[in-house]
Amino acid sequence: MAQLVDTYKLYVSNGTVVEGFSVDITRDGVFTMNANCRASRIRYSGPVNATGTDVSVTDSSPATVTLDPASNAVAADYFFAGQLVDIYDSSDSQVNTGGAATISSPSTTTATVGVQAASGDSFTVSATDYLVPHLPAATLSTYEPIATSAAQVYLAAQNTAAASLIASANEFLATGFSMSVSKNLGDPGLAEMTGDKYPAAAYVSNDITVTGSFDFVMRPAQAYRFEQFARLEQIAIGVQVGDTAGSIVQIVIPSARVSISGTEQDGAAAASVDFALTQGSSATDAAAFSLIYK
Repeated sequence: MAQLVDTYKLYVSNGTVVEGFSVDITRDGVFTMNANCRASRIRYSGPVNATGTDVSVTDSSPATVTLDPASNAVAADYFFAGQLVDIYDSSDSQVNTGGAATISSPSTTTATVGVQAASGDSFTVSATDYLVPHLPAATLSTYEPIATSAAQVYLAAQNTAAASLIASANEFLATGFSMSVSKNLGDPGLAEMTGDKYPAAAYVSNDITVTGSFDFVMRPAQAYRFEQFARLEQIAIGVQVGDTAGSIVQIVIPSARVSISGTEQDGAAAASVDFALTQGSSATDAAAFSLIYK
């Protein structure tokens, strides 16, 4: 994963894996998901001036360019092998017009670094030029965000299939729905003394947990819900966000253990129901939890 900040500062995390994600749904706003990740190494890159005599750079092999780093800094403090850079002259005109150049062999003791032009490109790096990190332009989605104003929660008997769960007969008037998914990743090899400063990106996924809660306002006709949730213990839960084909998200949990607690919401009796996914009759992980786009 990489992020370019304020044009000149690049952050890169190598060996990145998503640990889990969370979803919070209310009537207001748009459907969003927040993911948390971990990585085996974080790298940083920033701008630096070139110095010395002119250097011709081609696409055939890296040319050695001498940088002008800060005091006590070396080339490897600015760039890392394999990253892309752009070169600009003193007038802020781009020198590498044929595409981003590639860095190789940044020295950890001196100010030299290898620079190779993109295929078909060639240019000259002069003492008045400066190098900056390059990140390819993002391809932005052309789709409209999915509004949560049309969100609906569904409750049914445990092990109800998705096709039957998302149905008008199972609609439930919830005021909010939250869910989090965690892989509970471990990295048992992290403490091993391998002689390498940075460990390999090797993670172990322990038990995957899906937990969450939903809230609702009490009405006389729903008083039975307290006893029902206490009696059933496990139910099927479904959520649909959006009502237009092509812009619909469905969350289907055929089996979840639930517990209920009374609360108050704007002066009215209310309740909050916590849930945790269980296997139920699902034979596979795919059947036990579904996040569907349709």
